[in-house]
Amino acid sequence: MHLCLYAPELGYYVSGAPKMGESGDFMTAPEISPIFSRCVARQVTELLVDMKDAVILEVGAGRGTMARELLDHFMRCGIELHSYKILELSPAMREIQWQQLHQHPYYPSVEWVDAICEDNFSGVVLANEVLDSFPTNRVHIVGDNVMELCVSLGDGGFTWGSRPADSSLREPAISAFHALDMALPNNYTTEINRLVAPWLESVLAGLVRGAVLIFDYGYTRREYFHPQRCDGTLTCFYQHHRVDTPLDRVGLQDLTSHVEFSSIAEAARRVGADVYGFTTQANFLISTGIEESLTGFDPGSSSFVKRVNEIKTLTLPGEMGDIVKVMAVGRGLDKPLLGFQNSNMCESL
Repeated sequence: MHLCLYAPELGYYVSGAPKMGESGDFMTAPEISPIFSRCVARQVTELLVDMKDAVILEVGAGRGTMARELLDHFMRCGIELHSYKILELSPAMREIQWQQLHQHPYYPSVEWVDAICEDNFSGVVLANEVLDSFPTNRVHIVGDNVMELCVSLGDGGFTWGSRPADSSLREPAISAFHALDMALPNNYTTEINRLVAPWLESVLAGLVRGAVLIFDYGYTRREYFHPQRCDGTLTCFYQHHRVDTPLDRVGLQDLTSHVEFSSIAEAARRVGADVYGFTTQANFLISTGIEESLTGFDPGSSSFVKRVNEIKTLTLPGEMGDIVKVMAVGRGLDKPLLGFQNSNMCESL
């Protein structure tokens, strides 16, 4: 999966082919409507209050759409910006982001970096639909055996194979079901992501004060390992169609798996960080004022209808509203965060 997504020049995320938007394979929330980024900007602004030399780090900034909207918001509000860093692995995407941002008045504060951040920083880390693109491992449970699903080469091309899972895959799978007081299900496939927790721990290692805001498709542990989710969450997107053939179109289609948020909360607490909030994208956007985006529009205008449709896509349960979750973890904050005032579901983790 890592090779399919990140192999130099050939991997899906590092090649020059379009990824997002109408000419790509999928749409992210910032591409659907600018009101998503403006809601995020309100939360970021609240976090930056009273922070001296605060850093904003956006991980995987896509086409730079959210970065541009945030910079616009800071400029409109007269907020002095110390540093806006972008961590982007794809040279092609860096070029697109530069095209978006290089003429912005706040561009002197923008910097592309190759690592998470310097030590002992205060600020906000943004990760919108990033963790679901981390390469993951698939396991298949048969009786008491936990097998790792591997890729083999057959007569007709790539095919699935299997081998006994090592302890780094077997133990998380078994402990997840035991923690939920469930016996191991038979003939059950799921994903174990060994990269997300170390990534978060490395981000939090240098954070003195502030928050990491994570927006992603995912579930709590009880939902993620539900017995009825017997085929896991690995999904492919190609030309805006969801397909279930991850061994086809290698390097030409997006591969993604949902995030298990309970393990993210545990990883944060292991390094002494706090979990400030966990909610759905719909609740986060309502708390940060998405309804205010309709102010000033003529209800009979095409612009009003367009904005309403954007809000529906971002908030309705059948769209992105419930399946995308928002989590805030961090250190040194002493008041509830704006985005979780409408609903905070930390107890469900």
